[in-house]
Amino acid sequence: MGVMETHDKKRLAAFWALYNIEKGKYSNVAFEESTKGLSAREAAFVRELVFGTLKLNIKLDHAMNHLKDKKARIKLKDRILLRLGLYQLDYMDSVPDYAAVNETIAIAKKLVKNKVGLINAILRGYIRKRQEIEDSINDLSYIERLSVKYSYPLWFVREITNDEANNSCNKKLPANLSVQKAINDRDTADQVPEYGAEESVLQCGNEKAPLCIRTNLKKITGEELVEKINELGIEALPGRAEGAINVKGSGIFDTELYKKGYFSVQDESSQLAIEALDIKDCKVLDLCCGRGGKTFAIIEQCKNVEVISMDKYEHKILQLKDEAKRLGHKVNIGVNDLFDENNLDKHCRLYDTIKYVILDVPCTGSGTVRRRPEIKYAGEDTKLADLVKLQRTLLDRGAELMNDEDHLVYMTCSIFQKENMDNIDAFLKRHSEFKLLQYRQYTPEKDGTDGFFFADLKRGS
Repeated sequence: MGVMETHDKKRLAAFWALYNIEKGKYSNVAFEESTKGLSAREAAFVRELVFGTLKLNIKLDHAMNHLKDKKARIKLKDRILLRLGLYQLDYMDSVPDYAAVNETIAIAKKLVKNKVGLINAILRGYIRKRQEIEDSINDLSYIERLSVKYSYPLWFVREITNDEANNSCNKKLPANLSVQKAINDRDTADQVPEYGAEESVLQCGNEKAPLCIRTNLKKITGEELVEKINELGIEALPGRAEGAINVKGSGIFDTELYKKGYFSVQDESSQLAIEALDIKDCKVLDLCCGRGGKTFAIIEQCKNVEVISMDKYEHKILQLKDEAKRLGHKVNIGVNDLFDENNLDKHCRLYDTIKYVILDVPCTGSGTVRRRPEIKYAGEDTKLADLVKLQRTLLDRGAELMNDEDHLVYMTCSIFQKENMDNIDAFLKRHSEFKLLQYRQYTPEKDGTDGFFFADLKRGS
């Protein structure tokens, strides 16, 4: 009985984490709340269940829809329990089939007594029809097949497929074959260069993201920090950016190194972008600064700079202040709406020597699905269109705040072309006084980093 109670406790924790994510909580927050009081080993089991299931929602739903009676109504709690059971059956070798079924049923009896029979039938049916269900995916259209196989909504798959096709095909397709027709009609696949490149993008988005930290170079060198972390029995390897360190293992945030502000969490793509900008001997305005990741990277990586950081959300500014205190940095901070002239005057117009305006805009976050799988299911075509409109408005607003010879640096954590290079192309058409100095798109499958984009634009000659 004790073993069953332990297992129920872990699976119940996973259930409530997934339930709260469905209700709008961030996955990391829901996971932390649900695993309070569990041992490290128990929490690791819950993590695998929660994030593994979350990454594969659509594929798991395809299986249950294949097996359920057409008239059967599956509500949210039923669906979450079925996803958990199906995930254990297919992806957790450490869990025998009988345990996956029996313990899911045990929880169902506590939470959805009237659906126990349905859940039991679907899980046992899956054991018998695994291969049939897997084969059924191949009967779908190309876009639908990718959607189910890698568990991304159709709109997301279309964006990735369009981007990959445009990148590889624009100069290579026959004149009578448009990119969109090539995508819709896979009988012409032999005419589409690098056919299937989108699959590596989608697959990589389901893999586990590495932990990368940024050394506080104002306190310690990257080499010294790597040595200190390794001395604690935690594996640490230097990254490509100066001060970037890839960490394997747990417990790094419980160390004195973290408490004393020797490092912060930041994906290497962001660090590489700041390094590429080569900012020095000037003032920098960090608009939409959020919790301060770019602000602190600039302070730590760049020589002789002063940063003015602004965001419209006060709770983010409060978090930035706390982090600045931990790291030992002095930052000029303001709570500002970019479209409030009076507030901007107080914080910006005083700084005639600003040379860089950093604009890290709100975006889909499509480059970070490895870390927050729920992002895959949060958006849709219309939301992307609204974000693109906002991004272009913010770019225009950033340009209004600049003097001649200033740099406007546009950033997103997206891999969608519409949010990145398309916005830059449109901006340059509206603002002929700007030129594009450099840009870079980082992606998980090519760079091993989060998806991240930056473009360095300069006004004047």
